[in-house]
Formats: sequence, structure tokens, C-alpha cells
Amino acid sequence: MISITAQREALKAVLDTVPGITHVFVRRPEAIQAAQLPAIVLVPGRASYDRHEDGALSLTVRREWTARVYAAQLMTMREGEAEAAAEPFLTAVPATLGAYLRLTDGSGQTFDLEVHNGGDGGVLPLSYSDIAYTGVEVRFFTKTEDYLDPKSD
Repeated sequence: MISITAQREALKAVLDTVPGITHVFVRRPEAIQAAQLPAIVLVPGRASYDRHEDGALSLTVRREWTARVYAAQLMTMREGEAEAAAEPFLTAVPATLGAYLRLTDGSGQTFDLEVHNGGDGGVLPLSYSDIAYTGVEVRFFTKTEDYLDPKSD
């Protein structure tokens, strides 16, 4: 089964190509420095499981991910600038993710990248380590399928 860590690294390689992003964190950092903005913090979320038996037993896992884009610190922005700083990522992040149908991790395992049924919440105020930012949260999914060795009592 492809690990969450392996998926994080493969997703980081994709998100590193989003125009304007300076840093992608695969784990939540203690803080985000001003020089690292705009930055993405990648967060795995809930998953659904589906077991299939069609000649072989397999398990499909569809996991929701959130790419939290921290565009700029709100305290450094003038009125109206905050929204403008985050707006480009409403299209840049989903367009970048949407260009990839399948990703491969470092060991050659593959998984699907799905943007349908994902979405975003528009430009949002985001808080991180007691600092207010303007940003965007983009939701998308990964889907893995693994063959299982059936067990019985």
C-alpha cells in the first residue's frame, strides 16, 4: 500500500510547480516565515474505503487532501490588497493539480489524483501560529488501489 508520506512527497513535486508559490510544506511547520510566502501547507484529511472482490481482493482508498495556500500576512496588507494577493491561487492550484491524472512515488508505485468533487472556499482569512493570513484552501483527492491477501479464521 502506498504510504501517506510517499503521497505527500509526490504531491509536493506537483505543488512546487504552482506559479507564484515559494514553498510547499508537506508537514505543518512551527511557523511560516514571511520570506516563505506564498506557501502551501499540505494536509491529509478523511478517507473512504471500498473493498472489491473481482477475481482478486482489493482495497480502494479515496483520501481528501487540502492544499492551504498562505498568500500574505494580513497585518502587512492595506485594504483590498489581501484579496488580490490570494486570488491567483484560486485558479493556479486547481489548474496545476488538474493537469496530472496519475502520480508515481519514489519507489514506482502509482496513485490517481482527482480534482472532481473537490473545490475551494474562495479567498479566506487563515490563521497559523496566531498570525492572520489571507489565503485559499483547495480540496482534492488521491485514490489508491491495493491487492490484499485474503485472511480467514
